[in-house]
Amino acid sequence: MTISASQKSPLPPKPARPDHIRPGPDGIMIWENEAPLDYDDAVAAMEAHVTAMQAGKAPEVLWFLQHHPVYTGGSSAKDAELLLSPQDINAPAAHLPTAKPPIIRATGRGGQWTYHAPGQRIAYIMLDLNRRGRDIRAFVRGIEAWGIAACAALGVTATRRHGAPGIWINSNNDKIAAIGVRLSRWISWHGIAINVSAAMLDGFQHIIPCGINGAGVAALEQCTDQPPDHLMARLDQVLMAEFANTLGRYMDSDIAKSAP
Repeated sequence: MTISASQKSPLPPKPARPDHIRPGPDGIMIWENEAPLDYDDAVAAMEAHVTAMQAGKAPEVLWFLQHHPVYTGGSSAKDAELLLSPQDINAPAAHLPTAKPPIIRATGRGGQWTYHAPGQRIAYIMLDLNRRGRDIRAFVRGIEAWGIAACAALGVTATRRHGAPGIWINSNNDKIAAIGVRLSRWISWHGIAINVSAAMLDGFQHIIPCGINGAGVAALEQCTDQPPDHLMARLDQVLMAEFANTLGRYMDSDIAKSAP
């Protein structure tokens, strides 16, 4: 993927700071932000924290947040699968008419194109795989198991799709959560993005999700009778409740080798 100068941050990012910090499961710290964050500022904060973790000076973190509209391309992203026109780039998202136009960013995470916007729960995962287990495939399986268990706790049946990391519903036709991670000396960063509000799905029309033509996208709101704000709060609760028995033990055979 090539990124033009206009698609790079014009100013040095200012690392974001969490609004709330509290103890979480398995000795992990929970960071939370209520208002959406600029993507570049969040990445700068993650990078600084991962560097501190590598030096043994910072704890593991799960960071729950939302972003202003942004299209991000991972290491496998193809330019032809980003379908934005110049008019799209200069216009605000349809469900956020007063917001800034979406930005485009290349990232060092795995995966292809995805879209972030308010109404989507992002969980950035900064864990020490040196201690937990150096197996990237098992780690991604653990993230999938974590998200699937959280969906189940909300009454939504979700599954994996062979060859397409993430979380899928509706007979594996619609993606409800995207996964993209990066490892720096076996410290993880980036993570999972779970679609909560149906309104934010409009932004996906400008990419080919996972590079799969015909693949759809879905949101938790479409699968329940609960409003997005309530779903977002409940999702955070169940993600923390399900961590220890899923992502927290991703090296266990029932997680690491689970089908498909």
